[in-house]
Amino acid sequence: MIDWLAIKSYMDFAAQYCLIKCAKTMTAGWILFFFIYFIRFLNKKKNPTINYYAMLLLVPAVLMGMNKVFFIGGINYYSSFLNLLLTPLLGYIYFSIAFILLVHFIRLDHKMKKDVYTLPHWENKAFIQDCINYVVFTNDCFSRHYLNRVQVYITNENVSPFSGGLFHPFIVLPNIIVHSWDKEKQKIVLCHELIHIKSGHIFWKYIFSFIKIYWWINPLIYFFTKQLHEDMEMVCDEKSIFYTHLPKVEYGKLLLDMVLVLKAVHSQGIATFVNKNDYQVLRTRIGGLSIRQKNYYKKYFMIFAAVFTALITVIMATSYPRYTKFTDASLFNEQLEYISELDHSISGVQVKDGKLFIDNTIFKQTLTDKNITGDYVYIYFDGIMKVPGSGGGGNTARVSTKDFSDITYLALDCIENDILNILLKYIL
Repeated sequence: MIDWLAIKSYMDFAAQYCLIKCAKTMTAGWILFFFIYFIRFLNKKKNPTINYYAMLLLVPAVLMGMNKVFFIGGINYYSSFLNLLLTPLLGYIYFSIAFILLVHFIRLDHKMKKDVYTLPHWENKAFIQDCINYVVFTNDCFSRHYLNRVQVYITNENVSPFSGGLFHPFIVLPNIIVHSWDKEKQKIVLCHELIHIKSGHIFWKYIFSFIKIYWWINPLIYFFTKQLHEDMEMVCDEKSIFYTHLPKVEYGKLLLDMVLVLKAVHSQGIATFVNKNDYQVLRTRIGGLSIRQKNYYKKYFMIFAAVFTALITVIMATSYPRYTKFTDASLFNEQLEYISELDHSISGVQVKDGKLFIDNTIFKQTLTDKNITGDYVYIYFDGIMKVPGSGGGGNTARVSTKDFSDITYLALDCIENDILNILLKYIL
């Protein structure tokens, strides 16, 4: 029979522990926020590529939940405060709302893709291939193979052109552009959306959407997401001018033409050419148009990749592993008072395959050294630690002090303990 009370206690632990981890990642996000905005302050609006890459540096903060920095010095008091403040009930509420937001996001994303895939294709394959040639210079590379998979759809609605899809990338163009605009304008719009796909903007929008669900209570992530979208569009504007050699003035006119004839569309996980309702962003985009040199974007990508990789490496190197299985056992007396750790090399107690193996002579001397009295001692082993102060699992054996072969294992081989092990090892 399932012990539902035990399962509830495990779920309480999981809810509280995960909420504490989430709070730590948000704290790290706020600290990174000041670093990112220091970069943006120095750059101002001069270089949207720097601003865009700076925003992406927020992502490593999500990995800070098990970082050792929260357990050193005075910061440890902050971790203790979180343990007192964040209760299992708050964990249930927080992640229930996050789950609802996730389901809502998946439903909207699925509906958007379902609607897109029912639209007619644009059959002008030669023109689409010409646009791909504008934004990819080499024939045998990942970018070209990926862009060759892009499907272009036509909609009768007057919506802004947009792109989406990770594994099945697509671009949606309104009918008015396909049939009323000249080839030069069509080329600019299509190249703009191809650049979104080539630059990985769809991927990063999904990442930030999931972070927004994870940090739904944090106002910072909503601000960051809006800024990231603006930065993406400004980067694409610059790259569109660079790849198509269109004068800045002509490109600015194209943006204005788009606003005049189209209505806005915005959804998570897609990149939209213009947002008709955000005139401030549009003014910033037009005012920030620049022409860059050939190796400009590659240089900044390499710098970003190096900084991003270094951040991830440092965070992972200074974090606790997913879980730590105790190699030594812990000794308790008959009153269940903690006595000491049992180093298997000198205590006479070894753990193999979940069982205790006791050397009678050495363990007897160990009990004498520890001044153990009573008929029994308890030995805890195979425990799992997530971070200091959090963990569980394992087994406890009751050992007779008169006959060391008289061992009774107290942990049951039951579904409740299996659930706890799964939580500790693979989920939390």
